[in-house]
Formats: sequence, structure tokens, C-alpha cells
Amino acid sequence: MSLRPSFSWGCCWVLVLTCAPHSAFAILTGLSVQAGQSAEWRSWIHQSLSQSTARVQDSLASGAVASNIEAGAEETSRRLLQRKTNHSGNASRHGRVLFIVYSDSHFYGTRVQWILKTWAGQLSADSLVIIGDVEATQSVAATVHSTRCPAHSHWEGACCKYAEAVVLAQKLMKMDGSFQWTYFTDDDAYVRGGQLENALVSQQPPIAGTHGLILGNFGCVANGCKPGLCAGGGYAASSAAVDSLVNDNITAFLEEEMQNCGRCERWADIALSQIFSRRGLEMRALQGLNGWQMSKSCFQKDLTSGNGPLMYHYVRSWNQMDFLHRLFLPTPPVSAGALRSNTTLGETCVQFHHNRFCCTDCPWLPAEAGAASCTLL
Repeated sequence: MSLRPSFSWGCCWVLVLTCAPHSAFAILTGLSVQAGQSAEWRSWIHQSLSQSTARVQDSLASGAVASNIEAGAEETSRRLLQRKTNHSGNASRHGRVLFIVYSDSHFYGTRVQWILKTWAGQLSADSLVIIGDVEATQSVAATVHSTRCPAHSHWEGACCKYAEAVVLAQKLMKMDGSFQWTYFTDDDAYVRGGQLENALVSQQPPIAGTHGLILGNFGCVANGCKPGLCAGGGYAASSAAVDSLVNDNITAFLEEEMQNCGRCERWADIALSQIFSRRGLEMRALQGLNGWQMSKSCFQKDLTSGNGPLMYHYVRSWNQMDFLHRLFLPTPPVSAGALRSNTTLGETCVQFHHNRFCCTDCPWLPAEAGAASCTLL
């Protein structure tokens, strides 16, 4: 079990947000009043947050949002079905994994473009859906699903969107039975799609008595809830698990997630984990999901373990995304000007199999950040 890390800020301790993005509400719930701070201040914070939670829950649990989520999922399913057949009338061929990426229109021109130019661009168009808040005004070479949840919101919006993504996955998997898994991740992640699919389809069946399989990193905690998913590494759900989660009642499922979010300090992933437990799903660790930034030594160690990494989270720039993509290409281009095999001033290098590349804007923690755990969630 691992706690989310914290840092000191003035008189308080503030939780660093490492799994799903959250708002100041989540930060406030992480405040621990030190000696000398009044109990009244602590009480006021929690009372204000409870009132805010109740208002949002009432709004989202009214049934209208659930109906809109279902209608939106059906509309996106139809659009994806249209993309499934190309102009020659032949059905496109995709793998057995559906990829759903959480995003926001603020990042359509940056993070979304970065993944589409790298790992996501290698996926079949009908196996990728990006959940944003509005339709893209500029060209996006992927299906963008407009969320029916609160937009630009990092706690109620994220909690709602986690449930919405599962509903959408169920609609798409029922439409296309060849999808055996759905993998959910953020738009600042680099994913090795082929390796991830191999890891998923080679899984042993869930243990007897369970009703589906969830794969990810586990051990994140929140007061008042059981330890659960650390979704910085994304998570994968089998088709049976997705069906069990929705349980033929979208309104009840959404209410359950939002109520859990209010209880679990607004952590959408831990809130969803409570439903995993109630539905009798097996939660199994999947190695290779790097949901945290690592030091260079940990990064290099990860490259040489097993079949290598499956994904990296917190990719902060195009240079970092491009670096990862070129590092994992089977035959990297010889003329990659920004990624030379010869070290120049200020560069640092890593090697994966026979590929050795150097960078200045690198996808690991800078040396001045100090040592970091190779297994921090």
C-alpha cells in the first residue's frame, strides 16, 4: 500500500495530485491543520466541502445527466461504427483493446496532437476515443466524444467522467464484440499499444467467484474508503467487468460513483475502486504501468525489466513524447536530429534494446529533484 506523496506549504501539508486531476477541493481535503490551528477552521473546511459535494450530487443524481450520458454514448457509438468501414466497403481491422483517453479542449492542440502523432496514431481509428468537453474545432484525427459531465472541472467533472467513460466503453464493446478489453488513460501518457494488448490478452481468467477483471496499479488511499486504484497508470477492464460496473442501470452507477467521490476525498479512481469491490471484480496488478515520474536510474532500470514498460504518465512536452516514441520504434530513423546517439553538452542518454538516444528535455525527473522511489504511485 502506498500513500500519495505530500509537500509542505506554509502552515499546512498539501497532497500532490498523482492519480487523476482534481481541483482545489481535492487539495483542501488534503490539508492537515498543524498545532496551533483552530478546530473551527478544520470544521469550516469540511462543512463547506460537504455542502458543495451535496449540491453536485443532487445535480448529477437527478437522472438528467445519466440520460444525457447514455444518449451521448449511443451517438458516439454510431459515429465510430461509421468509421469502422472504409470507403471500399471493407471493415477495418483493429485489435482486441479499445482505448479511451480522458482529455479537455484546452489540450486538443497540444497533448491530443502529441499522442496522435505518436502512439495513438498507430492505432486503428475505430479503436480510439478521446473524451473531451466539446467537439474539436480544429482537425483531430480521432473520434472525440463530448462529455455530458461538468466541463473543465477537476473533481466533480473527473468523477462523473470516470463513470461516463465506463458507460461509453460498454456501448462500444456491445456494438463490436471483438473488443475484449478497454484501457482508460490520460492524454499526457505515452502508451505502447501493441505491448499493452499482448499483456492484456495473455492474462489468466479471473479467479473463481469474481465477475470480471480490472488491471492496474493499486494501493492508493483516501480517508473513509478502502485502498484502491492509482489511475495515473491508467487501468484496463475486461468486457465482463465493464458490464458488471454499469449493471444495467446507468443512473444508479453514476450516483454510486458520485457518492463515493464525496466520501473518498474527491479521488475519482479510488471512488470507482469501491464499486469494483462491491461488484465482486478481481483487481490484479499489471506491471509496466508507470503512473509516476521516475529518476533517470529508475527509468533505465525499467527499460531492462521483463518486456519493458507498457506506458508512462506525466509526459510534459512534445519533445518528451517524441523521444519516447523514437526510443520504442523497432527501427528508429538514423537521421533523428534531436535524438542523436552521440552525447552533446547538456544531454543525457538511455538505451532500449539496441536503440540509444539522448535528450535535453527528458521524460524523467531532473537530477536536482533528488532521488525518487522506482515504485511510487
